[in-house]
Amino acid sequence: MAALLVDCEPLLEPINVVAQKWVIISKTQKELRPVQDKRALLTYSYARVREKIAELSSFAIAKDAFKRDTVFSDGARTAGYWATFEAVLQYLIGSAGQIHKRSVSLDHAEVLRYLRSFRQLLTSRHLQYEASVRLFGVDLRYKSLPLPDGVALYRLNREERNERQPVSQPYLLDGWGDQVLGDHPAELRVSITVPVDQSQDGAFFKAQNDAYQFANEIFYRILQAVLVASSGRARLSSISLKGGVEQLPIGRSISREMPPHANIMLGKKELSNICTAYDLVSGGQKSDKTLSRALHRFILGRQRGDLIDKLVDFVIAWEAILLTQDGNPITQELSYRFALNGASIISAAKKNMNPKEIYKKMRSAYSTRSSIVHGGEDKDRDKALQTGDFRNLQELCDFLESNFRQVVFWLALTKPASRPYRQTGGWESLIWSTK
Repeated sequence: MAALLVDCEPLLEPINVVAQKWVIISKTQKELRPVQDKRALLTYSYARVREKIAELSSFAIAKDAFKRDTVFSDGARTAGYWATFEAVLQYLIGSAGQIHKRSVSLDHAEVLRYLRSFRQLLTSRHLQYEASVRLFGVDLRYKSLPLPDGVALYRLNREERNERQPVSQPYLLDGWGDQVLGDHPAELRVSITVPVDQSQDGAFFKAQNDAYQFANEIFYRILQAVLVASSGRARLSSISLKGGVEQLPIGRSISREMPPHANIMLGKKELSNICTAYDLVSGGQKSDKTLSRALHRFILGRQRGDLIDKLVDFVIAWEAILLTQDGNPITQELSYRFALNGASIISAAKKNMNPKEIYKKMRSAYSTRSSIVHGGEDKDRDKALQTGDFRNLQELCDFLESNFRQVVFWLALTKPASRPYRQTGGWESLIWSTK
């Protein structure tokens, strides 16, 4: 391989293709700057002379030696094309090459180091990955915050955000997606170790998929916890995964929705609620079946843009709690029990709230939802809103969201078996104790 790369070096020519990326230059300004994507340019350079390289006698000798190696000869079975001789050669050139004005040079010591490292990787029984994702809509009061299950939340400085900006060719720019990424400083990170079953075909693809799936699930639970614990909008960017066989392609999701601006501020004060919410959405010790169902619909509502959809989800979330008694659904006087139980539990969670006023608002919420889902006229919906002194759907959704959040954390402080919807006569006891 070393002899082949000596012969490759004079055939490789520098490619003059300018890539670009958005760079932050101040709090209010960013610009599109030309950058050199070294690996991409070296890959282009290799592709242009690949046929000439294949004609070298050293190419045939190196390829024969590659096929006779006990590890490399099995690589295509476990890592596909990316462990074939041609792909490994391209990887070595892209990793250890340097582009000069009129030539390309290869660091042969680096080439051999990469080759040995890759060979060792192909025999690994476990792979290490570092996964990260930007948490849009969130900013931090501290440089970092520890989260459950080994996840860390970091506040990236300007230099770090610029470093992470994706590099694109001019004809592949992702519009506003690349441009606004640097505006969001909050980054979630987690280390992942996954086993590799060398007996399986495509073992390294499976390991990477497992790592990606694990990262996706744990990051989404963090997002859910943030949405439960905080008002405001938040969502995740595409996940970045480093480690394993780094040549394997990783898909990048493309969202047409503009990310929310930083509207949620997190610090140590908010950390406790996020950890509690994480336990609840993960099915931890503080959770139960009823609360899990309620949180599922609440989180759906938190991510809705349409106020009608949001209202329907919020009311269903409330129903899961308020219309459950002794672990079973309440089937009679639904509107009345929804409002009465809602007034009781909100009053217990928020001591300064007037139960009669809450009862009126919860009854209004149920009537408004019923008017919408049963195809009522706008005037009927507006009349139902007015009975709770709500000026519009936004006010009603805000009322349901903020109080649901308060009740969830009040319930989290109560043992699951002692919650009013789990006990026989639990709602009656709550109503009488409130009086």
